[in-house]
Amino acid sequence: MNTATRFDDKELLERAYSAYFRGNGGADQPSSYDSGPAEVNGKVYVVLRNVNGPLKVYRVTKCGGLRSLTDHQLEKWCVREEPWKA
Repeated sequence: MNTATRFDDKELLERAYSAYFRGNGGADQPSSYDSGPAEVNGKVYVVLRNVNGPLKVYRVTKCGGLRSLTDHQLEKWCVREEPWKA
């Protein structure tokens, strides 16, 4: 359980997968090994990755909802938080 969100990490990841495939998941498949929750500057995110880097990032809201980062926000997030994968 992620203490910052009071939600189970597995549950957050499953919800992020569902949101990703409901949207424009496309042909890129997220890796269950590389994907998961991450805490950055006190905010909790669920990051879906594959070998090419982050595919989609969702911010976990205080009430437990998932808010998708826009493509522009994702690009900035990758450079700031994962510069080796950008």
